[in-house]
Amino acid sequence: MTSSTSILRRHFMLGAATSTLGLPAMAQNKDKVSLLYLPVTDYAPFFVAKEKGYFDDFNINVELLPKDATAETVPMVAGGLVTAGGASWSAGVFNAAAAGSGVVVVADLARVPTKGRSSVHFMLSPAMAQAGTTVSSLKGKRVGVLGAGAFTEYFAAQVLKAGGLGLPDVQVIHLTVPTFGQAFANGAIDAGVVFEPFATMFEQKNIAKLLPGDYARGTEVGFILVNADFLKAKQDVVVRMLAGYLRAVRHLQDGGWEDAATQALMLKYMKIDASVLNRIGVPTIDRSGAIDLTSVRAQEAFFRQAGKLSYRKPLDWAALYPGEVAAKAAALLDKR
Repeated sequence: MTSSTSILRRHFMLGAATSTLGLPAMAQNKDKVSLLYLPVTDYAPFFVAKEKGYFDDFNINVELLPKDATAETVPMVAGGLVTAGGASWSAGVFNAAAAGSGVVVVADLARVPTKGRSSVHFMLSPAMAQAGTTVSSLKGKRVGVLGAGAFTEYFAAQVLKAGGLGLPDVQVIHLTVPTFGQAFANGAIDAGVVFEPFATMFEQKNIAKLLPGDYARGTEVGFILVNADFLKAKQDVVVRMLAGYLRAVRHLQDGGWEDAATQALMLKYMKIDASVLNRIGVPTIDRSGAIDLTSVRAQEAFFRQAGKLSYRKPLDWAALYPGEVAAKAAALLDKR
């Protein structure tokens, strides 16, 4: 994956090449936007919109830039190193927003689907699964999550709640994506919260097993954020970028996930086997880009009760999330 320093170096080299070699007039006239992503299914609409020319259709030249972790998004977007990106809800995001970090939330990125195979899973080690482990029997066990104060902590708490437990009743182990599979394999954790496509890959390799049950269905997982100054100066650009994004969202929901040609475009970024893509649970995204604030406020309240928020009063969501930006994008798309 690419570090923040590498992204800056890449921007410098691209700028030099552009000034030296020149670009076709059509490309020069397009508004430029840089967009951070992770190579996972939550970001599939980014890949589809880029590869199928949906951004181009709205006269936007989008540069997709990989990141190492979702936590990089807020500081890089706030600092103006990139225009926009996707991120997951977390205590860190709430704290940054309360401190006036210079970012604005503009659209939905991912929700736990309300039906079918989930996009976020609570998994057990093979030994725990073979022993018939239930949620209520997880007391004292080691549960892996992706970082302190992350969405995965909230999700784990919702699972444990179903068995009459809470996070204080288990040993919470903070891991990174590359170390999750190893932690299951060497017995460092007994259970954990795993996103797709990794959950399906773990199943295929018998690294971990799904804990039966539906948890946190419909919960907001991620969002798209934009540099506040950029949005203020160029809201029309953001609206057109989101229109291209929402076109990809609708394409995927209207059969694109199962379309072989569309899958090939996504696999260029996700670097997984097609057999995995055909089995995974995919996230839900609102077709108009709207965010369910009731779900987000519940997460904010959870982290406040857990003592992980640095502020007391609830966030001013009207300022942090101007819903009219996505609404304008949806209206623009609907005119096409």
